[in-house]
Amino acid sequence: MAGFIENWGTGFQRIIKTCIENGNPTPVFEEKAGAFVITFKKRNLSAQETAQETIRKKILQLLKENPGYTKNDLIKILGKSDGTIKKHLANLKNNGLLERVGSTKAGHWKVKSKS
Repeated sequence: MAGFIENWGTGFQRIIKTCIENGNPTPVFEEKAGAFVITFKKRNLSAQETAQETIRKKILQLLKENPGYTKNDLIKILGKSDGTIKKHLANLKNNGLLERVGSTKAGHWKVKSKS
């Protein structure tokens, strides 16, 4: 029980630490009309980061529509280089948003929802 009580009050520090580690601004903690409100703010993305996010969203949408698309299909559809598509696919897999099921030639993509 003592360990449980000792953890009380550490949530604020963990929230702030996680936001900072992920490059987001520190959240705002407020009391409003008898309720406690935490406001999380998104970090401002550079134009390059926004473009990268747009490519990732397009890849996910294309693979939702047709899980059988290959890397080469994505290269042709999006007009991007092999390295660019490879990097984005790896990033999406590492972040748990995309999974390759089966072999490279006979398999398909599984788009996962972020929970």
